[in-house]
Amino acid sequence: MDAGILEATPAKAAAVLGADFVIATTSFPKENHETFNSASASINRFLNIIQDNYSQQIIKNYADFVIDIDVDDYTFMDFNQAPKLVKHGYQSTKKIIPSLKQELEKREIEFYKYEEKEKVNIQDILNDLENNRFIVDGSDRSLFLNYGHDQSYFDQELIVPFEDNFQTGIELKKDNLSFDIKGDDFFNEGYEARLELKKLTKRTDLFLAYANDYQSETKDDYRFEIKYFADYFQSSLGYGQQRNEEYYLLSSSFGKTGNLFDFETENDFIYNIDRSEAKVLSSNIIHLDLGSKWNLESSIVYNNTNLLDSPIIYRGQSLSETTEFQAALDFNYNHQFIDPIYLGGFFQTTDIGAYLFADYYENEENSGETAGIGLNSQLFLLGLRPIALDLYFAYDFEEEDDRVGLELGYEF
Repeated sequence: MDAGILEATPAKAAAVLGADFVIATTSFPKENHETFNSASASINRFLNIIQDNYSQQIIKNYADFVIDIDVDDYTFMDFNQAPKLVKHGYQSTKKIIPSLKQELEKREIEFYKYEEKEKVNIQDILNDLENNRFIVDGSDRSLFLNYGHDQSYFDQELIVPFEDNFQTGIELKKDNLSFDIKGDDFFNEGYEARLELKKLTKRTDLFLAYANDYQSETKDDYRFEIKYFADYFQSSLGYGQQRNEEYYLLSSSFGKTGNLFDFETENDFIYNIDRSEAKVLSSNIIHLDLGSKWNLESSIVYNNTNLLDSPIIYRGQSLSETTEFQAALDFNYNHQFIDPIYLGGFFQTTDIGAYLFADYYENEENSGETAGIGLNSQLFLLGLRPIALDLYFAYDFEEEDDRVGLELGYEF
């Protein structure tokens, strides 16, 4: 199926390219006119009329066999329903296979004899995809926009905290070499750059990062790392400078998945050259399933480095980026809607979550607790990445004050 308008069913293109027998699929919803009571519904109907008009002409003239798939329960907005649509198309096609075979036999078209292919271990490919190490030959260039996530090249990746700013940048790729540069608030507050040479060997990558905050009184930050990737484990050795102090780095991350729980940890061990002392930044997440809709999640962050930034998970008062200890416990409920819920005629959501939480922090000077309740969901628009929405209400016992948090996360 083609996502176009004028030729949503590309039977003509297939025939022009020399196909002897063209199998066309159609998936035009047969909608009730009485339901078109909004702008988005009218737009959908307008597009469907154009698609149907052109496609019927193409099918009549160029298609030898047509598979009509009933999609009355779906709309043009349902890009996020792709797995269900694929399964639905497979089941619809499977039912009509006997008729297709009869038509092929009438045309005396021989069936292709399927030969079982040699099984290939794709675990390495899956690991490369998970770790963003899959290499596509050639050049590529893309612009990107992030909002809501503080994604510094110097920070850990396990826990990405909320940050109320925009990050814009550009990514350049050439085979296994990539270069990124990005800035906060459209480069008004500084910029960061990253250079990666992937697959230096089968298991290792080369990583360099640089940051400039436009402050003449501070030295620029930089880091050099050699990263090693195993099946369920990552580690790296490096050297860098942050907050005007140099250090050696030994980093590791590990994940373990069980039937009822998941455990993930990321640890950065540094040796501060200027102070001649060893320190650590450790982030950990434990996820416990309590059923199909309920789960318990615990997050713990420990940081005594005074150099590396802690991911802030405390939802009470604002904390320093070098806060020594934080812990968060979330009791989550998630409800999956049978049919998507439409918001404003353009956005849709497929699930909504609610949670209770309790957070704790401690450093050399003081400590504090906060507790509250929250809601979260994802908003989908066409085929774009969803907008992550998190709204929570908290009470900070140390400050004796209420706090309302609205977090939006988006990557484009």
